[in-house]
Amino acid sequence: MIELFEITEENMFSVRGLAVREDQKGFLDSALGIIARGYIYRESRARVLGIAHGGEAIGLALVKDLDDEPACYDLQQFMIDERYQGRGFGTAALKLILSELEAERKYDCVEVCVKKNAIEALRVYEKVGFVDTGYVDEAAPDCLCLVYRFAPIIKPEKTLSGSILDIGGGGEGVIGRLYGERVTAIDNRQEELAEAPGGFTKLLMDARKLDFADESFDNITFFYSLMFMDKETQGLAATEALRVLKRGGKLLVWDAKIEKAYPEAFTVELEIDLGGEKLKTVYGVISDIVNQTAETAAALFTPFGSELIRRESANGQFYLELIKK
Repeated sequence: MIELFEITEENMFSVRGLAVREDQKGFLDSALGIIARGYIYRESRARVLGIAHGGEAIGLALVKDLDDEPACYDLQQFMIDERYQGRGFGTAALKLILSELEAERKYDCVEVCVKKNAIEALRVYEKVGFVDTGYVDEAAPDCLCLVYRFAPIIKPEKTLSGSILDIGGGGEGVIGRLYGERVTAIDNRQEELAEAPGGFTKLLMDARKLDFADESFDNITFFYSLMFMDKETQGLAATEALRVLKRGGKLLVWDAKIEKAYPEAFTVELEIDLGGEKLKTVYGVISDIVNQTAETAAALFTPFGSELIRRESANGQFYLELIKK
């Protein structure tokens, strides 16, 4: 089992002899050098972490804060002793470090600079989810700048009163979980409705042709459902939603900024905080959506007698609140 431990005066001697292979020594500092860096960067909240397996020290890592934009955790050094490489310990340790940083979440991401010819290290970073930013540091042109982004946290506020129609409310059933029996969730896939929890009404229905009378609901919600509709369906669903929404009623939209979703699928990993309940999920889609933003989503509804009263965007996600005039 992999564990992390703090480097202290008492255990420093157990890690100072750790070393990588001879052909890897040009990629990072020595164990003592990593410990020294921790002191040098102490004003940047540098932390030297020991990595242990079965109670024995097998590696070291150095993480510090980087407040210059884009602000992030800077994983300056990461090493596994040559005796313990090739056994999955590096991957496990890296995941554990990322998990602890995500729990703290001072920043939304972790960055690391890796030599382009450090093939084994690059594979480990890519395996746990780091991606190339494309940025080239003039001071280190032989390096790749990689980033690992934590899943955005979505916290739907429980502010609605009255009845709620949730468009595309199968699957996790987020709005149904939040508001319970006041929700009528519709979805065009029976398997999604079956997957959703109980406690609210679930109906198999097409958002393009809602089987409800005009002005039937006090509120309408789209929780990451627009992204699963093509352009034509989005327009029809918006028109129908406003038809069944009462005057003065609210329409809420949560969704992702999407540059394109074809030919490669667009995916987004989310952590959803419902107060007493937290969910983790991944949404993915292949469609003709291009350049979806908060502005383009709002434009689906505003031509049909609704007013945008709140808009928020962060970490590639957006939230809209509109009211029907």
